[in-house]
Amino acid sequence: MRDPVYTAAQAERGKQVYEANCITCHLADLDGAANQTAGARGAPLAGTRFVQDFGESRVSALFNKMKRDMPSGRPGTLTDQQYLDAATYVLQKNSFPAGPDELTVEVAENTWIPGAGVAEGLQNYT
Repeated sequence: MRDPVYTAAQAERGKQVYEANCITCHLADLDGAANQTAGARGAPLAGTRFVQDFGESRVSALFNKMKRDMPSGRPGTLTDQQYLDAATYVLQKNSFPAGPDELTVEVAENTWIPGAGVAEGLQNYT
């Protein structure tokens, strides 16, 4: 189940962070694998690949990965809030619903990203 763990306003801020810091490698549609610039490829951050990489993990795994390794060439240069906001944009693009409260580090540590077994569309295959 995808619980609402961020606000629409936070995801909008996250989109701005993403566009300023992530789009070069991960592209506008978050499918970095389609990037034609070999040196600037980023992992896909939406769809099946996202579920493969982060499914059955806490949202904090996404936050920590972003903070530890991104932006490429200058990891750790954003604020925790900017990393959280960018993570919410990724969640939004993966069909997590917005809700009344913003994502925090504490909430990220207690929120799971569903794996392939509960990904959207599964009901069509059962």
